[in-house]
Amino acid sequence: MPPKAAKSSFLTADALRELWADEFLPSIQKEFKAEIDKIKDEISALTAKCIEIEASQTFLSKEYDNFTNSLQITKRDVMEVSSCLKVLEDKIKSIDDLVDEQDDIQQYIRRDCQTISRRQL
Repeated sequence: MPPKAAKSSFLTADALRELWADEFLPSIQKEFKAEIDKIKDEISALTAKCIEIEASQTFLSKEYDNFTNSLQITKRDVMEVSSCLKVLEDKIKSIDDLVDEQDDIQQYIRRDCQTISRRQL
């Protein structure tokens, strides 16, 4: 049988289990819980950021769709205005041609009137 002093310096399996259950395990559990809580907080922050990014993306998508629709409407309006402008330019050219023709006819009539007036004299 070993002496008592020597017996107390050894760690028995039961003493190790008791030490593990009373000191090491709660300390390790506390550290794990602290790390898990920290990770949960970081995940919550990332989740909030993701929700914010998703809302921004949805807003930008709607704005892009509105812009695209407005652009299509504007293009259609520009094409209509261009078409109307072409028609108006053609009409103006036609009117200018008619005015030139009218001037020619008036000049011809004045010349003929002068000729007729001279003959009557």
